[in-house]
Amino acid sequence: MLFFRIFPSFGKYFVIITGVAKEVFPFLVVLWFIVFGFAHAFFILLRSSESNNENDPWSLTNTYNSYNSDGSINPSPTLVQTPNSNTNMFNWFPTSLLAIYLFLTGINFYLFF
Repeated sequence: MLFFRIFPSFGKYFVIITGVAKEVFPFLVVLWFIVFGFAHAFFILLRSSESNNENDPWSLTNTYNSYNSDGSINPSPTLVQTPNSNTNMFNWFPTSLLAIYLFLTGINFYLFF
């Protein structure tokens, strides 16, 4: 690769970049196994497998009740937020990987969805 360079002065930077990549690669492999392991564990534990499960998207949605004139809460909800594919990100393995990656890096994934 160094023989194909256009400017000879950039060769030392190319060597530095490839040297750093060789040193960082084992760390990235270990980090990938950690993210994959967490994502798989949370996918197994938090996916909704039956309709009466507490991780079912319909039980994770927001419900809003109205107040009666006497101050009591009306037991029938007036507004129910329809769940979408992002209500429980652990129902699908690729979104589970994304959720764990964003969780471990400290990024709030509610900003994206």
